[in-house]
Amino acid sequence: MNTDSKNNWRTILSKSLSEPRRFFFWLSLVSLFVLFMTLLFLDATSLTRQCAHWVGLAGIIGFIIGLPAFLLSWIPPLRGFFTGLLRHKLFCLVCIVTLVALFYAVENWRGRTSWANFQREWEAKGVSFDVAKIIPPPVRAEENMFEAQPWTGFHFTRTNGVRFDNTNIQNDTWLDVTGPNHNNAPKGTDLFTARRVNLLSWQEFYRGSNNVFATVAGSHTNYFPVAESPQSAPQDVLLALSRSEVRLEQIREAGKRPAARFWIDYEEGLMALLPHLAKVKANSTYLRLRAEALLAENKTGEALGDTLLAFRLGDAIRDEPTLISQLVRIAEFHITLSCVWEGLLDHRWSDEQLKTLGATLAKADFLADYQTGMNGERCLSVWAVDYVHRSGEMDSLSGMSESEDGDLGGVILSSVETILYRLAPTGWFDQNKLSLGRTHVNHIRPLVNTENQMVHPELARQTQIEMDAMRPTPYDMFSQMLIPALTQSAKKTAIAQSYASMARIAIALERHHLAHASYPETLDALAPQFIAKLPHDVINGQPLKYRRTETGGFILYSVGWNEKDDGGTVVMGSGKTPSVD
Repeated sequence: MNTDSKNNWRTILSKSLSEPRRFFFWLSLVSLFVLFMTLLFLDATSLTRQCAHWVGLAGIIGFIIGLPAFLLSWIPPLRGFFTGLLRHKLFCLVCIVTLVALFYAVENWRGRTSWANFQREWEAKGVSFDVAKIIPPPVRAEENMFEAQPWTGFHFTRTNGVRFDNTNIQNDTWLDVTGPNHNNAPKGTDLFTARRVNLLSWQEFYRGSNNVFATVAGSHTNYFPVAESPQSAPQDVLLALSRSEVRLEQIREAGKRPAARFWIDYEEGLMALLPHLAKVKANSTYLRLRAEALLAENKTGEALGDTLLAFRLGDAIRDEPTLISQLVRIAEFHITLSCVWEGLLDHRWSDEQLKTLGATLAKADFLADYQTGMNGERCLSVWAVDYVHRSGEMDSLSGMSESEDGDLGGVILSSVETILYRLAPTGWFDQNKLSLGRTHVNHIRPLVNTENQMVHPELARQTQIEMDAMRPTPYDMFSQMLIPALTQSAKKTAIAQSYASMARIAIALERHHLAHASYPETLDALAPQFIAKLPHDVINGQPLKYRRTETGGFILYSVGWNEKDDGGTVVMGSGKTPSVD
């Protein structure tokens, strides 16, 4: 009986190994089981994890071969072909292993050679792909704005490879405009829609019932200082903002230092922390409201000081080679420029103050800053490819993790992606770096020309079309993930530089108005007395558009991103919260 049982098992096993439908069915099933078991070992030790990845490769190859062959083996002519192959299993296995090894060798050689040749060509032209080469040079601590209070609280330390941050000061309110009731705060000045500050709304906000911070012994305690009786709107606003006067004085003293270099750990690539950016923008919002209240009180000297300090905060992050730093700087610039605009509308600034503002704005070169940011993004993108190649994961780059997701399907999908990233040929990662590099130097970099101070909207539109038409391949996965976030940066750069140029001309026009009690008929009358040289429109290279109005004012504008002269009309986009198109 035992002999018959053994013979039955041998017969079943023999048929399973020689009959194509059974063989490929079991191959597919076992391959899936191997893949499932591989997922269980992804979080084990590095040695076990590496073994699991290679076992996972065997599972993937087995399933890729097994499932199609199982389906095809039901076709009688192909079943005979597969039966012949199964008689030479060892030979077929050797052939498969050889083909896989050859595939890896060829792909690795192609990717490595192509990427090395591309790097060599462009590095000879001064283009870098290494994060270490775009890090700003160090500055002396006593000259560094960020080495003074209150910025020193952001310092981190690293012990045995582990980073420790000082989070206490990061949670501090710093220069505070809204307090805990930020959802009910009035809207600020908006240059794009010509919305001026409403100090009466801010006065009501600070004096109203919403100005509550805590309850002490049953009575409410105001978060911001409030006078017993209402004062003028500017006075009440200034009193409320005095809550942060100690911190403001610290930032003023720090701003007197000639250099700025924040503690950015560039070794962390795209995962580097940039906690100072939110503070820079928030501080500028505070300084804008304070300067606007001071202008309303005709305290133009103090208002000028706050405005210049806000510009200084923006300049402090100018050399940071990251796109987010440059975008925050642009946002901060628009916030601060509102102070200049408010003073021009009410003719508050004196001629000397206007000279100072004009000289400050003349230093703004957002086109050069664009290239600084894109140089960093190019190197950081290459860093991201190397990081995924080393770690086999993409989640941490996007701020996600399996534990945060909590979805079993998401965990499995992430694990499968990890296997695929780990098992992909090294040459594929080199090809992705090549794709990123080519896109940057051939499309992103030329959008802004720093030599002739021009931005090219048509090139930007063409780049967007090409990116939308790109089909996913193993050679350009990272380009499709990282490049689309960059395509709008040239437009934001053009807007910022246009506003800087128009503000300089508006200042010159105001100086002409102070001298002659009127605005000139053409902009040519401004140079060189009121402005050394008229800046051109960065979109078409022509003079900016200007005309006087019947009410004694003027309109000054650029042709804009559509490259058409629409007469300076402001067009609003659609949506629940329309913004300027």
